[in-house]
Amino acid sequence: MGMYDTIRSSFNLGKGLEGELQTKSLDCLMAEYWISPAGELYEIDYSGTQDFHMNPEEDTALWKAVQWIPNGNHGRVRATRHWGLVEAYASQIKDTNEWPTCFITFCDGKIVSVTYQQCR
Repeated sequence: MGMYDTIRSSFNLGKGLEGELQTKSLDCLMAEYWISPAGELYEIDYSGTQDFHMNPEEDTALWKAVQWIPNGNHGRVRATRHWGLVEAYASQIKDTNEWPTCFITFCDGKIVSVTYQQCR
């Protein structure tokens, strides 16, 4: 399986590719991206929006002792200058016989073409 990145698209990529998509063609760091209605790729950055706190009363497991608390800061949306092909597929499917997939070609962070494939 491995890690993947998430893409939310406001650009019409076609039937079955609405909403949330997954890809292993970008950074594979569980990063989040957004495609604007104009077809521009943006990276969503939530760094600095939460603070790390230790709960001193919890001593049984480290994962129970750690808390992330929102600090009121807002995330950033940065334009990317991605060049190349991105294979994106639906993260949820309605029909178990088909898995919609698209290949998006970006030049300087903007969509130049989209091709489709139905995986069965």
